[in-house]
Amino acid sequence: MAYESESFKEHHLTRLPVLKALIDLGWRREQIQCPSPDSSDKEWRVPKTPSDSAQRELGRSYKGYPVDIALFDNGEGKGDWQHCKVIVECKEPGDPSGLSELETYMGLEPKVRMGVLTDGVRFTRVYKLPSGEFSVVKGSSLPQPSENLIMSENVGVEDLTVPDLAELRACFADLLALIVSSDGRSTRSDARLNQLCNLLLIKMQSDSDARALRAAKVDFQILDSPDETAEVINALFRRYKLDRRDLFNDDEPDEILFDSTTIHAAVAELQRKDLVDVKPDTLSLAFQVFRNANLKYGDGQYFTPSRVIQAATRMMCIDVTDKVIDPACGTGGFLGEAFLQVASLRQRGGCRQVGERETVRHRSR
Repeated sequence: MAYESESFKEHHLTRLPVLKALIDLGWRREQIQCPSPDSSDKEWRVPKTPSDSAQRELGRSYKGYPVDIALFDNGEGKGDWQHCKVIVECKEPGDPSGLSELETYMGLEPKVRMGVLTDGVRFTRVYKLPSGEFSVVKGSSLPQPSENLIMSENVGVEDLTVPDLAELRACFADLLALIVSSDGRSTRSDARLNQLCNLLLIKMQSDSDARALRAAKVDFQILDSPDETAEVINALFRRYKLDRRDLFNDDEPDEILFDSTTIHAAVAELQRKDLVDVKPDTLSLAFQVFRNANLKYGDGQYFTPSRVIQAATRMMCIDVTDKVIDPACGTGGFLGEAFLQVASLRQRGGCRQVGERETVRHRSR
């Protein structure tokens, strides 16, 4: 087995005691991937290259860097890179090296939030900040299962960057996966989508306010704990509701109906992205991630395919002077496409000629 070929001191004096300490802290053995005499576990391997990452996603073998201990957010996700949250690098007693090695591994694991370097006596935590930078905390300890793994940082207007389509799609897909796998408060697909939309609304409002005020710190960002983050985000949501009463039903709750840990993680994913300056077509296309998820998990609901939406909207010949209403808009596919059509008209110089519009409408009949 793998552990027999390793340094005796590292395995028996560091790795096995750390494994026992993690279990004593409340981590379940099925959440931990670590070779040991009583386990058939293989070492968790971090992909070395983008090609390795692609092979892993396809379920194929790859070499990668071996990691001593990998911790997953739940037992069902063990072995799935999307659920790997902590990696632990063990060294022989008295060996102070390994920090740059650990940071390299963390940089190659997109979902890992924390790394721990230990010789069995001393523990150094390495947090991966939402910016992608690392924060090192020496003289620390092993994390507990319920512990917040995401460290806060000061995000100002200058830190916001406009994502491209691929980045935004990946972000939305990550948000959806996070909520489906971790949140226990919102379980229906339509409810999840509604709460995600609420988060996106207050995110865009926060970006707009910060830009107008040239704020050194934006409101929409994580704080030191999930409870603190949830409190601030819910306060932003209540203020948004008061300012835009026409967007919400009277029975709409005054809070985001996600667990505080879910809100904290979702805000961390979004806080550095500038959603105000994203092109409308980019936002609309990225939003298809949510529509596709509803199509898959929609409890029998039917969502119109994108090609049908585009063709039907073109047949309507919507002009910049028209008002578009879709009372049963679902995920807003027709409304989004109508907006893109009007935006395209504006770029070309305004309204169609009346004759052109009437001719097209006559033909569409």
